[in-house]
Amino acid sequence: MANSKKAKIAEAKKEAQKRKIINEEEEQLAKKLFGTSAFDDKDPDSESDEEEEPVVEVSKVAPQKSSVWADEDDDVLEEVILPNKKSAFILKRSTDVDNTVSKQEYQSRLRSAFERAHNAGKKPTWAARAKEAKKIEEDESDDEVLEALDEMTRTTGAYSQRDVLLPRGALKASLLPNIQVGHKEQRPVSILKFHRVKPVLIAAYESGKIQLYKIDNEVKKDHFLQEIAIPKFPITSMDFIAGGNSLICGSRSQEYFMKYDMISGDISQARLPTSIQKQNVGNFAVSSDGLFVAIGSYSSDVHVLSTASMEHVKSMSFSSDVVSLSFSPGSSRELWIMTANGEVAFWDIKACSSHTFIDEGTVRGTCLTLSHRGEFIACGSNTGIVNLYDTNEVKLSSTPRPLATIPTLNTSCDHISFSKDCQILAATSAVKKNQVRLMHVRSGTMFSNFPQRFENIENPTCVSFSPNTGYMAVGATRGAFRTYRMDHFEEY
Repeated sequence: MANSKKAKIAEAKKEAQKRKIINEEEEQLAKKLFGTSAFDDKDPDSESDEEEEPVVEVSKVAPQKSSVWADEDDDVLEEVILPNKKSAFILKRSTDVDNTVSKQEYQSRLRSAFERAHNAGKKPTWAARAKEAKKIEEDESDDEVLEALDEMTRTTGAYSQRDVLLPRGALKASLLPNIQVGHKEQRPVSILKFHRVKPVLIAAYESGKIQLYKIDNEVKKDHFLQEIAIPKFPITSMDFIAGGNSLICGSRSQEYFMKYDMISGDISQARLPTSIQKQNVGNFAVSSDGLFVAIGSYSSDVHVLSTASMEHVKSMSFSSDVVSLSFSPGSSRELWIMTANGEVAFWDIKACSSHTFIDEGTVRGTCLTLSHRGEFIACGSNTGIVNLYDTNEVKLSSTPRPLATIPTLNTSCDHISFSKDCQILAATSAVKKNQVRLMHVRSGTMFSNFPQRFENIENPTCVSFSPNTGYMAVGATRGAFRTYRMDHFEEY
């Protein structure tokens, strides 16, 4: 422990000495140009006092150093016109009214873009080391310096964290560079899934292909990781099993599942048990623990199977064709089912009991989803209306009133998804371009600036959020998807 502390201090001193030499060279350059040091803002008479008593007071703020070069135009310029180059999109924000921003904001965006491109949004290592070295140089006491540095780091981190509550109104989201370069498909993107732990985005296509991409903020980098192709298997459903190490895929064209082990690369087929009548497996849901899979069919039946052995566990019939289903988060015994006639059923699998309610205003139901803690359920319909309900309320009422509604989709809703922290509800429609809507769940209002006017999201098919809502991905019918950095959230 003592050796590691000494080694850390020695390294910090070495870095401090290096920075000291650089500062001296800069000061000499300033003296050569201007005759006096441009970095020295102190009174010359005070130098002798400081030399006699070289004490650093923590409560004092170091004087701000002036620049070597001063441009008079900088004082006059109040606004900056953002460049129109394609490479400059990282400087633009969804909240921009026009192409002009203040010079302070422009400097802040340049700094942020540099940190994202070179160090995944963190302060450069050399800057962090220089700051640490300066603090250590001010105090020669080994233990006291390390303890103080650790305490200051914790305190600063606590105060610098962004507010976890997402404000309503305008959403701060930045479109990231296209990570599909050289790997774009021609068939529609069926499903997008962010891995639960690793910063990886998984895209499944109707062509039967599955692609894995690494997600980060680096621009000049190949994000493609791997690709597999399953012949004659247009994928329409996909989810994680085996703790997130494997994928299970279904198709409306086939009567069997395909499993893909992302660690070993093995692909295997899993057929339905003979106790179930032949049917496709394009519409299914996996329990949060990965132990069970529920299959919906057009014959109004739902079958629950073991994901490991494909053993038939239970079945139940409903009033109409099953169009969407989802397990309750954290439970393998509770299943939610939406039927074509707009009826939503809550099925307690263990108790063999169910409760149903009618989704308000629905002509034909299309999809449903639950928030990741299970407090909300969202239901979509062919009219483009998406209703948000309290799950506790709908379990007790057959005609519950929605807490909020997404009314602005002009065509049939095909996919809905909550962000993992349940602050955003997203809905898409593949009938027309730019049919993506985002709701601020806490207020029940829509984010007014997404998608932006200049965007061209061709017939969006699906939407997904990363585990900490740091990223969002939107898939489209022509094999492309877009990734966004959600600027309010710091982590993947």
